Amino acid sequence: MNHKCDCGEKAVYIYLPSSDMVNPFFCKNCVSRGCSCNYNYLPQKSPDGKEGIDFQWIDDKTWEYLDNGKQYPCCEYFFDEEGFDEK
Repeated sequence: MNHKCDCGEKAVYIYLPSSDMVNPFFCKNCVSRGCSCNYNYLPQKSPDGKEGIDFQWIDDKTWEYLDNGKQYPCCEYFFDEEGFDEK
């Protein structure tokens, strides 16, 4: 049996610094998205793919990859496609 998000869907994300949370588990639709930890800066790296689907510009030198047009969650969320087993 897998942990569930508050909405009832299978949780595929867990918020790692979750000591004060009732339910640190989230599905793909309910996880909080967007964080500066996902930003990339020019000239170190240039974006690949289609703008608006694969990446978006934050400003003229900052960009982030997208997950089919959606921002990725903060790096403090751990992802597992299989979900998280209840123990």
